[in-house]
Amino acid sequence: MENCRLLLFDLDGTLLCSDKTISKRTLKALQECRKKGILTGVSTSRGEQNVLSFLDELKPDILITSGGALVKYNGRCIYKAMFSKEETRNVIQAAKEKAVLEVCVACGITSEEITAFGDDYADTGMLELCGKGIAMGNAADEVKEKADLVIGSNDEDGIAVYLEEHVL
Repeated sequence: MENCRLLLFDLDGTLLCSDKTISKRTLKALQECRKKGILTGVSTSRGEQNVLSFLDELKPDILITSGGALVKYNGRCIYKAMFSKEETRNVIQAAKEKAVLEVCVACGITSEEITAFGDDYADTGMLELCGKGIAMGNAADEVKEKADLVIGSNDEDGIAVYLEEHVL
């Protein structure tokens, strides 16, 4: 079993299936992880309002939205950066890494205790910064090359299979 205290997920192409739902198997695996005291989180370029519909089912402890410009821990804002559209494009990668460090401080963990999952170029910084970076089977080749491990796709319950085999 891994020494993991936080599971951090991108949404589109990662935690969400192609039909924009979270599979029942993945939700069950995440609930089992939470019972073991492992925190769950979402890290996405989407704005907070855009992810609210997924939060009812998932109930993440950590919410990183707008590419790292807003970070919430248990519903409480712990970091907020206001950027213009141009500044956002220029600093989105740095903001995500800033965001991960804020989560570490708030949760009292190190980045080595985070397992992050992603599929897109915007996720590579998060995958490299965390203790274990996992690319989805449907990820871009460049993302797979940066990851520590490649698992099944978002439509093959890749996350659930990984959690069942390595965390639970």
